[in-house]
Amino acid sequence: MKKDIQIKYKLIDLLILDLEKQLDAYENEMKKAQEEANYHKGAMASRYDTFKEEAQMLKDGFARQYQKSLEILASLNQFKKNITINNKDIVTVGSLVSVLEDETEKEYYILPDITYTSFEIENIKFECISSHTPLAKALLGKEIDDEVIFNNRYLEILDLF
Repeated sequence: MKKDIQIKYKLIDLLILDLEKQLDAYENEMKKAQEEANYHKGAMASRYDTFKEEAQMLKDGFARQYQKSLEILASLNQFKKNITINNKDIVTVGSLVSVLEDETEKEYYILPDITYTSFEIENIKFECISSHTPLAKALLGKEIDDEVIFNNRYLEILDLF
């Protein structure tokens, strides 16, 4: 793995761009659901459970997803300000970790408060995982050359930065 802090910045920038696209999509879906709710009669005007309430619940669901994405975006922007090369010999939040799994090298970027996603940079696939996932928890605190058993698979930590 190429030890370059720019890779960490590129990955964060890609994550931020991806989140911004999600926020736009949630805004559009909230708008559509609200328009649908405005089109239909409410429960007071109809004796049936109405499409209006269903559309309103859908809008509220998108609003919750939108808010969560905003929180993740803020967290990533804050995290980006503090990116460093991991000079430690142990896996921590913010580490890029290279592991060997079944003779295949995989790259993981352990970050706080994100959903799983992957990106390819310089022909290397990086999987961004939350520090709260079971895989990240298995890797955190480990050192280069340590072996980790995860879901009945052996992972050997090859490198980290």
